[in-house]
Amino acid sequence: MNLRHPSSLRSYGGQRSFGTHSMIVSIRHSILKSLFEKGTASGISRELKDFLLLWLSVIHAAKDLRDLSIKNISILEEGVNSYRLKVHGVGTFLFRFIDGEIRQLDYKDDFAPATSSKATLKK
Repeated sequence: MNLRHPSSLRSYGGQRSFGTHSMIVSIRHSILKSLFEKGTASGISRELKDFLLLWLSVIHAAKDLRDLSIKNISILEEGVNSYRLKVHGVGTFLFRFIDGEIRQLDYKDDFAPATSSKATLKK
């Protein structure tokens, strides 16, 4: 899977370069994947798009999982072979951390009404 983040992509003779570090290597959620690869996604508000792009950048730039837990903003919880990053006002990112890489990144909108299909991100 060839993932790239629009703000960190540099091309050198057809080769993609992320500097020395690339934290996110696979994304399960289709809207997150589109935002990460193209910087765009349909069906979500501008505000949510901006929040998700910001947090994709934060997650991708992290050098260590401890970088993701920011006092009063986000909480990183460890589960069995997986992690949850709860971000106040944004939602929850779920992922596996293997060999220093974030894999199978997913997203759950904790704040969308359960009955409203328009407000909820669809995979």
